[in-house]
Amino acid sequence: MKRILIVCAGGLEATNPGTKEMVILANELSKNFDVSFLTTYLWKSQRRQSEKFKTIYIKSPRYSKFRYFKRLQDCKSAPLEFLLKLYNKLFKCEKDSNKPFYSWLKRQKETYDLIISISHPFYNHEYANAIKERLSIENWFLMILDPYADGFAFSRDCEEKAKIEREYFQKSKKIFTTCPIFENAKISPIKEFGEKVSIIPDVFITDKTHYNNVHSDGTIRLGYFGMFYHDIRSPEPFLKMLRFLPENYLTQLYFKGCENLVKSAVQYGNIKINDMISDPEEYNKVAGKINIFISIGNSVINQIPSKLYDCVSFGKPIIHFYQDKNDFVIKKFLKYPGIRFIDYSLDPQTALKEFIKACEELKDFRIEYSTIKTLFPDDTIDFLTDCLGMEIYRLR
Repeated sequence: MKRILIVCAGGLEATNPGTKEMVILANELSKNFDVSFLTTYLWKSQRRQSEKFKTIYIKSPRYSKFRYFKRLQDCKSAPLEFLLKLYNKLFKCEKDSNKPFYSWLKRQKETYDLIISISHPFYNHEYANAIKERLSIENWFLMILDPYADGFAFSRDCEEKAKIEREYFQKSKKIFTTCPIFENAKISPIKEFGEKVSIIPDVFITDKTHYNNVHSDGTIRLGYFGMFYHDIRSPEPFLKMLRFLPENYLTQLYFKGCENLVKSAVQYGNIKINDMISDPEEYNKVAGKINIFISIGNSVINQIPSKLYDCVSFGKPIIHFYQDKNDFVIKKFLKYPGIRFIDYSLDPQTALKEFIKACEELKDFRIEYSTIKTLFPDDTIDFLTDCLGMEIYRLR
């Protein structure tokens, strides 16, 4: 039986879509292969074990940084806050550290037939490369689910990032990435390695229709689940529109990012803000009570909101605000009968009219998972595991 090592970040309970996908993938691959799951954690409480595959935990490079910010939030007085900041400055806790990983690697004697690493974050590939070299492992599959050299936060070292990508692509046996990342590559050299590339879904579509439990009390419950970013996915135009919604509309935001901007909207009674939900079962139950999912597209077209695939898994309606007419979401999900698209640049009153019209059309929409699979056959976990399984069996 072939032995596989999966390298990711965040632990089995991570909210990161990529890690959540890798947990699902590990469960599926463990049916036919001996799977080990190397992952990082930020808090000791996150080190949950799996019954289906071996789970190896190391401290995240950001462990000390996150602990520092958590303690800073918990400070009850200015003197304590000052002492904590002083301690942090002296011991440089804010810096990322890869020492836990390399300490673990020095002790390793096991070997594997295949390494699979996933980004985001990109340091997972750095770790996989180090493991490959240290243990003389021939086969390496890279899964690029977030752009690196072409990332939306372009920096001065993007050419250096492209150089690192090229090195890793050359060493890899296969590269799995999404259609938007591959088609819109500019700085990344990924197109140079087209013969190695396989296109996979951004997120797996799974059957979550059995979680649907919407209250029939006349309230239309809108739900946004995910991240906000000032640069590529600002909530501001959406929040301006929400203040004009009728009283029977309730908007639930489960989010991270742009907190100050969002909190200023709490004065409007039809908006409720919540932290993102980390527990998968709790998330599914909460999402199951939503009438209509809200999606806000990115200002860049090489990434799409991963939550869209998850929303489709529930077979519920979606209203998507696009910022670019070439938004891949329109191309990908136009065939989904329960979705409507609204231009995010519209003034609030015009957007409101289109939004209410879409809500009234969609509020009772539901679709069976069997139909979803027919519409998106290449976006299920079965498709990816079959694809990976064939590639794994071909390995020497």
